Amino acid sequence: MLIVLIGLAAWFVRRIRRGPVDQTFSLASAICIVAVPFAVAGMSALRFLGVSALILVPILGMGVTRLGRRARTWAQHLPDLSALKEPALRWTSARSWRIVLSLVAALLLPFAFWLGPVNHAVPEELAAIKALPSGCRLFTTASIAGPTILVRPDVPVWYDGRADYFGHARLLEAAAYSYKGAATSAPPGATCVVLPAIGQSASLPLATARMIADPAWTLLGLYNRFDVWVRTA
Repeated sequence: MLIVLIGLAAWFVRRIRRGPVDQTFSLASAICIVAVPFAVAGMSALRFLGVSALILVPILGMGVTRLGRRARTWAQHLPDLSALKEPALRWTSARSWRIVLSLVAALLLPFAFWLGPVNHAVPEELAAIKALPSGCRLFTTASIAGPTILVRPDVPVWYDGRADYFGHARLLEAAAYSYKGAATSAPPGATCVVLPAIGQSASLPLATARMIADPAWTLLGLYNRFDVWVRTA
């Protein structure tokens, strides 16, 4: 995003120096008024970078179109006897790229469909979430808390990743329980815990070790690579 912002700034400076602005410049300016603040905010909060990138897509389209036109002009000015002229004209035409992009889409769409709505229609934490006792107060990671809110509205979560809702102090407290040393195995008031099992990339070894060592907690079971604990004392 830094490279994109630098490129946009350089483009704006060149256009302003040329003289009167045109409609393309006006449209790009309107887009950047929204996209650039999101990009700057993304330097401290990663979630804003995706928003900025999506907003900047029309500018990317304009840039690719401009490059395509320049490439087409270059191909047309090649000498007739040049061996590059025929392939250059072919690959700077819209027809060739329509064929290529159609083939790429035909090859990738089945995989996108399988990895998206088919394979991810059910969260992998579902079995662990369904095993939770009704009404228990859950401590877990932010990624597990989200599906829990949807699937088990009877199970209140201690934290679900929304720092703007829970506050900065809760964010730091969640990090302490998950990644650092904490005074207790789980936050006060929690009566059930779901953690990724040891060996996974998302596992929390310190948090799991505290749960194992605390006699007040009992392992209910391992459900699809997720440990479910309940408080018994």
